[in-house]
Amino acid sequence: MFPRTRVAPFLAKIDNQRLREIQKRYVDSTERYAKYADVERWLKINLPRVQNLKLDRSPPKQILDLGCGGGFFLFLAKQWGHGCVGLDVGDFPLSNELIDLFGIDRVTGRIRAHQPLPDLGQFDLITAFSAAFNRSEDESRGWNAEEWKFFLDDLDRHLKPGGILAVHISNRYLDLVPVVQQAARHLSLEVRQVENDDDDDAGVYRSDWMLLSASPAAFEGKLLKEAAERIDAVPRVRLWTDDYSDVYRILK
Repeated sequence: MFPRTRVAPFLAKIDNQRLREIQKRYVDSTERYAKYADVERWLKINLPRVQNLKLDRSPPKQILDLGCGGGFFLFLAKQWGHGCVGLDVGDFPLSNELIDLFGIDRVTGRIRAHQPLPDLGQFDLITAFSAAFNRSEDESRGWNAEEWKFFLDDLDRHLKPGGILAVHISNRYLDLVPVVQQAARHLSLEVRQVENDDDDDAGVYRSDWMLLSASPAAFEGKLLKEAAERIDAVPRVRLWTDDYSDVYRILK
């Protein structure tokens, strides 16, 4: 994790009395979402996500985070002057309390296959990580190519010209790069990769992103040009669909 001094300035901007009251209510909870009451830990996890996307050095952007949870990523992004909106369900009281604590603008809703998103406006950057919206209604499978195409086409109306969709793909066991790369090729999207390695001494967690855009010009800015790597190799997996997927081929 990051040394305490790295997140201390952000913790100081939170109403710590309210935070302690929230943590006290969840300290003995067995609910799986109770882990998010450890705000310091989750700020440490989300700080490299902000840094990888160069949000700590870029001009103010309008950001939409899909499946924003408790709002840790957006809270940090706000500290660098970015305008932030989250989209997520309102089913979990702890997440609702944290969103209120952090002062995050959240639209409450559920992302479903073949259904357009609410009218959220337009954004320079749309992010998604640790999100679980890409499941069928009965949770029996992930989205197929056509469901993803509808979703990404709908997202396009929420992206400003040259806007970017950033998908977080960090996984200890699976190499998801060729899966996303193949999907991007199928949808005629430009794709770049941003990654960093673990650094235990600095307290940095590995954090890998795939950046997708309809416009090659989206990656011509100085910061992303330095950080984002073009992927030209032919993906080693076929396009994943309802009829085909192969986890074995993407094991690390």
